[in-house]
Amino acid sequence: MINDRRKPEASSLRLLFHEQWSYFLHLVDEWKQHRHLKHDKSDEVGAAVEQVVSGTDARLRSVGSYKKQLRESVHAVLEYVDRLVDALPSSVTVSQASFFSNPLVNSLFVNTKDLKQIFCNTRELQVFFADDANRDLSEAYALLFVRKAEKTVLGKDLRGDLVLGDVMQTTVSFFDHQVLSPSANESLARQSLKEMLFRSLVQYVRIHLIRASFQQMQDNQHHEPLDPIHNLRNPVIYLQELQRLLCSPMELLKQQESMLRVNRMGICLPDQEDCAANELHLNEISIGNQQPRILLMIKYPRDEFMSWDDTLSSP
Repeated sequence: MINDRRKPEASSLRLLFHEQWSYFLHLVDEWKQHRHLKHDKSDEVGAAVEQVVSGTDARLRSVGSYKKQLRESVHAVLEYVDRLVDALPSSVTVSQASFFSNPLVNSLFVNTKDLKQIFCNTRELQVFFADDANRDLSEAYALLFVRKAEKTVLGKDLRGDLVLGDVMQTTVSFFDHQVLSPSANESLARQSLKEMLFRSLVQYVRIHLIRASFQQMQDNQHHEPLDPIHNLRNPVIYLQELQRLLCSPMELLKQQESMLRVNRMGICLPDQEDCAANELHLNEISIGNQQPRILLMIKYPRDEFMSWDDTLSSP
């Protein structure tokens, strides 16, 4: 009887040991992965620091502690850009069919011919679809940037059965379409966007500091010579100001969501107005004091691109 009881007890102990050992191996594996990711992230931040220095003022390398001083602020910028891009909505299909089924696509383009001209005349898309490595892809993921303009005009409005004239209305139009960074999948397109935003942010900071330095020189000509501890031509002071700017990435790179209700004529409609309208959920990106641009993650079918190409090449 004692031996019979020990058999299930031993079996239970072996099972418990196996579960604990498996859990221990799982923890070790997680630790290794975390260490590997941490190492990769460290390399990424280090490379980004060098990108910032090369993109602003290479004289910063004469400051012995420039890497240490910039590391935290650059890391904050990378994390902010990651969160911003990761939170953007999924890709929207842009095609002749979606022009008639998707209110946003319908509003962003004048008509299907306008849509096809914009995409098929985009050099980056031409190169992407012509690449042998992409020959089996049925669509390209890309970034679509668009500018928005609003204008107040006098127009007519229908109130019940009554037509009113000289009514103040706001019209919205979309222009300056740019299709950038075609990729094989959405993940690669998002990564391209992160790199693009980081480069643009560095470029903006560089121009900002050039203007600030020029303003100092102008002021110097009319006032007492500038104290070296405030002179941006001093790499140490330049580094401090650069670090200060990068520590506030939300001031440098802004993302704003908005919603518009417009009719087929591009006239903005009040929220409470009960009539047919396109409801547009927009994501706008701006860097510094630059004008914002609407940003969409999109996918564009190869067959529409190729059919347009065949049309152009036909006699």
